[in-house]
Amino acid sequence: MEGDIIRRCGGKPIGYFLPKKGLGGSDKIALALIGFKSLADYENYRGKLMDDSEARANLAEAEKSRCILSEERSHFYRIE
Repeated sequence: MEGDIIRRCGGKPIGYFLPKKGLGGSDKIALALIGFKSLADYENYRGKLMDDSEARANLAEAEKSRCILSEERSHFYRIE
């Protein structure tokens, strides 16, 4: 199931987003949004992710296929 690794490691999948073609802007950007209650939860997630065999296999496949051109991490907060 989509997001199983994320959930297993402590994150909450929010969604995956691709650019809308034909509206201008870069078509080489995609977003994966994952929710965490705190920065500590995020740091714990990152540690678990590196220990997860399925996550490591996914990363190896992504590196082999070169489907990820670059990666940036940003932290946002929800406005309620």
